[in-house]
Amino acid sequence: MVKHRIILDVSKTGVQFTLPMNQTEFSSREIMISLRNDSEAVNLDGCSAALVVTYPDGTVSRPLACLCYGSNAYNANTIVVTLTSNMAEQNGAVKCVLLIASNEGGVLYSPSFVIQVAKIPGLVESIDEPGSTTANEFLAITQAKLEAQGWAVGSMGDGTTSSPTNNSKYYSEQSALHAGESNASAASSAEFASASSASAAEAEHQKELAHQQVIAAENQANRANEYLTQVQASEASSKSYSELSGNYANTASIKAKESADSAIESKEYKEYIESYISTTPPIIAPNGNWMIYNGTSYIDTGKSSIGKPFTIKKTYTSIEEMNRGFAADEVLEGEFVCITNGNMEDVDNAKLFVKGSYSYQYITDLSGSQGIKGDMGTVSIGSTETVAPNMPAKVTNVGTSTSAVLNFQIPQGVKGDRGYGITKVELISGDHTEGTKDKYRMTFENGYTFDYEVYNGANGEVQRSEFDALSNNVIQHSEAIVELQAVGIVNVNGILNIKFMEA
Repeated sequence: MVKHRIILDVSKTGVQFTLPMNQTEFSSREIMISLRNDSEAVNLDGCSAALVVTYPDGTVSRPLACLCYGSNAYNANTIVVTLTSNMAEQNGAVKCVLLIASNEGGVLYSPSFVIQVAKIPGLVESIDEPGSTTANEFLAITQAKLEAQGWAVGSMGDGTTSSPTNNSKYYSEQSALHAGESNASAASSAEFASASSASAAEAEHQKELAHQQVIAAENQANRANEYLTQVQASEASSKSYSELSGNYANTASIKAKESADSAIESKEYKEYIESYISTTPPIIAPNGNWMIYNGTSYIDTGKSSIGKPFTIKKTYTSIEEMNRGFAADEVLEGEFVCITNGNMEDVDNAKLFVKGSYSYQYITDLSGSQGIKGDMGTVSIGSTETVAPNMPAKVTNVGTSTSAVLNFQIPQGVKGDRGYGITKVELISGDHTEGTKDKYRMTFENGYTFDYEVYNGANGEVQRSEFDALSNNVIQHSEAIVELQAVGIVNVNGILNIKFMEA
């Protein structure tokens, strides 16, 4: 399989590559195509491709599916076209265009390339006849094949330029030379047979040798005639190519003239429009719409003279989500959307896009440039001071901007209101029985009450003690052991007194 690799630039138009090819070569050829947008490769991830062919007679083929490799494949971002034999049915220029469809529904048409189909006669292979090919004949055949190949690339092989005239003349001379050599060989063989004075057996042997040489000479003459036929066919093909080149030259000349005429017309039209606008410029109607002059009067265009303010119609969290929503996101063509996901590390965050006819087009990155990284700072605590309750809290940096030392001033809290004291504690249920709970109620000065329970434990032994209020000490009396039983709690001026009695 012979593979041809070409590159097409989608930022440019017109025919970008011409590939000459013999009709017999189509069944073993592939074309590997890479797409560029100026200097940047076109990413073909998730795309499919088809080839549309326009034949020399103007007929257009059905789209032919092609292999399309994405960025992660071995043939990264490459489209492979396998040529078929029906592409070679007509001589001339076969124009090819690729249709690339993305999975979001967009379609891209590639620049065109041309396969120039030619029907060049093949070389006549030598006839294998044992004993009939001499060394001279083999050299002659080899030389003739080289000369025929030399015609195909435009050279005679001896430094001269190939043309229909000198090719025909050269091969005619070679054919005559081979025929003359063959006749001379035959005559020499006959003379040798008739003049021989050897025995009859030797004469018969020599006659057989002469007969074989005659056959070989006839074969050489036949091959010379075949090569002459091939040269004549090549001459006709060369003439066809010459006429085709002339047609291309005429077409190019016509296109160049058309382009020049179009440029003149564009210039004249531009001058006309500039003159027309300078004398009858557009005006703004009372309703705010633009009005243009139609040759007799001004007419309302229905288009407002006040442009729409810049607004972001919709936000997406990723480019993938934006592309998926293209067809149904209710964003009009010409309106803006933005990628917003809050991730400052995402390179797509804050990118702005405008909606086009077939896809969203990138405009700019609204996140701005990253600032210069600053020096790492330090922070330490200096002093902490308590100030009057009516002063505000304050923090003062007594260090530097990169090595801060913070002094704190914290106001003292304001003195609170007097709390509510307890007015009484009363037993509301229970009889102090061992193993049971008594319930008490505590009443405060503001009338608030609080209920709680006290578990009645077994009576135990306690050591008698006295509390000395003057020394704030407890005086122990180890010699007196009595059994006490709690009998009540009494509130005396806000102080709870627990009363005990001996058991």
